Amino acid sequence: MARPIGNTPELYGEDAERVLKSMDEPLTDKEKEVVERIKRQRTVLF
Repeated sequence: MARPIGNTPELYGEDAERVLKSMDEPLTDKEKEVVERIKRQRTVLF
């Protein structure tokens, strides 16, 4: 049986600002490549 997932830490101050800023940045070419690879793996052909 799986163990329960722990609590999510809360971010404050500079840590929270850094996370929010990184979420607003566009994906890099490497990140886009990873997203496309994952999408291709999830496709099931019949």
